[in-house]
Amino acid sequence: MRTDKRERYLKVRIDQLREEIPKNEGDDLTQEWYNRLIQELQWVVDIGSKKEGRSNCWMGENVQ
Repeated sequence: MRTDKRERYLKVRIDQLREEIPKNEGDDLTQEWYNRLIQELQWVVDIGSKKEGRSNCWMGENVQ
């Protein structure tokens, strides 16, 4: 039960960060920072649900 709440929180936070990316058009550093945060939070979700294939969270593509 607790994991479900944690995962829901992380997914909501990821969605919030995705919404912020277009608001910072022209600010590449901020967009990269948001992408990095999203990748790390997604990695935590994946690890929590024991999914394979995301051992290096920094290796993913930008989520813009």
